[in-house]
Amino acid sequence: MKQKNILSVLIICLVFLNLNATTQSIKGVENMHKEELESSVWETDKVVLLNDEKEYVLKKFIERKFAGNLLRFNNQSNIFGSEYTSFCGDDARILLQGAYKFEGKDKISFKLYTIDEVNDGTNEHSEIEGKKILFQIIKKDEKFILREIEK
Repeated sequence: MKQKNILSVLIICLVFLNLNATTQSIKGVENMHKEELESSVWETDKVVLLNDEKEYVLKKFIERKFAGNLLRFNNQSNIFGSEYTSFCGDDARILLQGAYKFEGKDKISFKLYTIDEVNDGTNEHSEIEGKKILFQIIKKDEKFILREIEK
């Protein structure tokens, strides 16, 4: 009888330790793309979140004279900036800003807060209560693909 009690206590302890280790590993899941995405500026095929696009392609931006779409992450404040800039700079520009959060090992969510448009010297600022949009992060060679996850 004493051996059964000891065996029961031992089994309960092992189950508890296993559950605790599993919980800790789930809580500590680090996004595998976070460091790389936050450490660079990204050239994008479309302005992220400007329209209802379901997918964006990101490639590392190399400093040069540039017109096009960029995506930046500020890891200090978890604010992103998605923008279009023309060659002339101030002639045509659009900047979207909001919050981002890495979720799980391969997802990121965005929530849009503001849109600023400059066109021929006129400035237009809009504040938005955007909805949270979740994307799967897919690494393909030197590029990333952000693909919206439908709810």
